Amino acid sequence: MDPSEEETKPTTLSQSMENIEDVGLSSVEPDDGSSVDISSSVSCSFTEEEIALSTEASKAFSLSDYSGALPPMESLAKLRPEDVIVTHNLILTEFFGKKINLLQFQASLTSLLRDSPEYDPENQGIVLYNLALTNFFQRQFTQAEHHLLKLLEGNHSTHDDTFQKRVYSLLCRIYVCTRQGEKLQKCLNDLGSSSELTKHFFKVQSLLLSKNHKAFKKDFKDSHSFQDDKYNHTFEFLRSNMEYIKGNPRKAHKLLANLVIENGNSEVDSFYHNNVGIVHIMQDKPNLASHYLQEALEKTIKLFDEEENKKDISEGRTTPEYLLINKKIEITYNLAIALLNSGTYTELSFEYFIKTLPMFQKRPSLWLHMAECCIQSYQQLNSVPTYSDSVASIRDLKHKSTTLTSIGPIQYQKIVLTDSGGHPFTHPGVSVPVPLNPPKNNNLNLDFALSCLRNASVLIKMNRYKQESLFAATLVNHSYVCLLIKDYVTAFHKAQELLDFLVSASTHIKDGSTYKLLGHLYAGEALIYLDRISEATEHLGPLTLQSLDTEMSSGGDESDDCFKKNTPYGGLGFSALNFNLSVAFALRGELDKAKGVLDKSTGPKSVELATKITMMNLYIYIMKKDMKTCRE
Repeated sequence: MDPSEEETKPTTLSQSMENIEDVGLSSVEPDDGSSVDISSSVSCSFTEEEIALSTEASKAFSLSDYSGALPPMESLAKLRPEDVIVTHNLILTEFFGKKINLLQFQASLTSLLRDSPEYDPENQGIVLYNLALTNFFQRQFTQAEHHLLKLLEGNHSTHDDTFQKRVYSLLCRIYVCTRQGEKLQKCLNDLGSSSELTKHFFKVQSLLLSKNHKAFKKDFKDSHSFQDDKYNHTFEFLRSNMEYIKGNPRKAHKLLANLVIENGNSEVDSFYHNNVGIVHIMQDKPNLASHYLQEALEKTIKLFDEEENKKDISEGRTTPEYLLINKKIEITYNLAIALLNSGTYTELSFEYFIKTLPMFQKRPSLWLHMAECCIQSYQQLNSVPTYSDSVASIRDLKHKSTTLTSIGPIQYQKIVLTDSGGHPFTHPGVSVPVPLNPPKNNNLNLDFALSCLRNASVLIKMNRYKQESLFAATLVNHSYVCLLIKDYVTAFHKAQELLDFLVSASTHIKDGSTYKLLGHLYAGEALIYLDRISEATEHLGPLTLQSLDTEMSSGGDESDDCFKKNTPYGGLGFSALNFNLSVAFALRGELDKAKGVLDKSTGPKSVELATKITMMNLYIYIMKKDMKTCRE
């Protein structure tokens, strides 16, 4: 599904769905020839022996007999060690013959270009294009784009039309993956007289990026006039994807189900399970999503094993090995997100994220999610309530109430908080005790979370593409972690940086109102710990509350619907702000103001927050020496 739809819900744990992989977006894309085979051209400077070796190697390669093509290619390379094309073809043959892997293939091509005295478009163009392909398969889109644009510089006549179409087609794919709609449209214009099916495929992708629903429907109807049965499911996946973007998960699921029934293809089946899993994440059903994504992963691994057992393409190999490896890693990433959102399998989620590091190490969202795993593990180990716990405890308050009991004689009396059933208050919203066993993975700690968040921040700032929501999520998590480790100075600076960033952001940030609320909450809490009470009241005071209330109630931010003050859950943040403000007033000795703030706080409260408010009221009565009201 389209990863541009971020489902970031930043609370104390920012559980984002940023950059979920669109593995099932196009199971089989129209063939635009985005691969380069061995060169069979024969130069007039070749000797008869070299021509014979070249012909033999080319014939074997065309028959997918890579082991047969390798000996004549090695002999030819010895005879022509300075020939870039010959060396390139030898490297390509070794790669297709599985003598070297994708990383070694990429390193060999890079070395070949580096050792050349100067760039020669005619001879080195294919080398540069294949290098761009290796970058693309590893999702190194910036490098791939750089190489392709270099190919298009200067005089285009050095490359034939077919080769130029391949370059533009690969550029279009890059712009789809990086969600650059304007560049994609320009590239489509330059694509020229390419396959109508290929151009239409990218045009539909462009409409998806721009969320132009009406134009998408019109173009989708027109596509039936020339698309063949081989690619029907590709466009159906796109149709389902559009419904996902529009926020119609049920309709998206229905389209996917019809597609799998009609097709029955094992590869399409794995895409189906992946996309259904993502739909369930959108519906806040992470456990069900995990089931479907696990199925998708198993089917992809099975498909990979089947392809491995085929000796060559002539026996029916349909998908290159490195593409299946990529899809396996992408589905693993999606599964890790679902497990993280479930809040139950934190360590397993972290292990899956670690497995995706080789491919996604430059992806800031991966580092953010790994930090979230560390935060979630800390919360579970130390019984710190999460957002879901707080929501569950709000529901519990409908059936329970926190009551006071006392122990001991009057002069030494202790007050004990219990629920209405008489059981001591422990951890809100959890029906079974949280296991206090430390995680087996030593990296699941707050120090590692800080390192991950720093990596995410650096990568976001280096990235050419706007990731403003992701940067806001990183800052809010950074501030929260610093509060947990009692680094209040950094916590305040990160919260203030978040607030300044939200003001200066060039575009509307999804969940921006929620980030703003958390920024003020964390900044105020850090300032209280730093004994800067006057500054803390500025972040927690009535003007801030009024501004946030107006912003969230205006309906301008549709993604913040569940956090609005008039919803069952939305008042949690406002209640927390009011409580912190009352603490600030109490520390400053303004007990009447503190009591007034608590009395005005009418929003929903979790069990934990309700307990803290009760204790705060007791503290105020004791400080005012009103023991009668305190005992009552």
